[in-house]
Amino acid sequence: MVGISVRLKLFGYMLVFFTTLRGQEETYVHGLSSDIQMRWESLIDKMKLRFGHSNMEEIYLAEAKLRRRKPGESFRDLGQSVEDLYRRSYPSQPELVQENSIRSFLDACGESEEFRMFIRRTKPKTLQEAVSSDIQEECLRMNERNVIRLTGEIMYIQWKKIVMFMNRVQRRTIIQKVL
Repeated sequence: MVGISVRLKLFGYMLVFFTTLRGQEETYVHGLSSDIQMRWESLIDKMKLRFGHSNMEEIYLAEAKLRRRKPGESFRDLGQSVEDLYRRSYPSQPELVQENSIRSFLDACGESEEFRMFIRRTKPKTLQEAVSSDIQEECLRMNERNVIRLTGEIMYIQWKKIVMFMNRVQRRTIIQKVL
């Protein structure tokens, strides 16, 4: 009697399982032989092989190592993406995730080697520290570029004003010297 109630309970679980499947999973299961469909352990093993993450570790590692910053992508989004890939590769090893995430993030920044070396010199202990250092350094560099651009524009405007006040002969002489 106990064997029958266990079988009925298992059959109920399998029925619920089959009715909740959608898309690729549903197509895959219905394509399996009825022998595999009726044996719960075999069915779960086949599903894990087909859809599980256990065989994807190398793919996630390769993606994380080859990941580069996309145009317009923030450092925060890049860091999260790299960390997610390492979490999938090493779900039970957070210290390994952290160490590899920092290294891959610094390689993926897409900035110059000098930029990456500057961030490495800050010796970030966490991925968040590396992301914060990148954001700060990028802001400083953008500000510096803006100052240089504005300084150049101001000098050009001043030069233009000086030339406007000169007479034609003086302007021609200066323009000929410049050219």
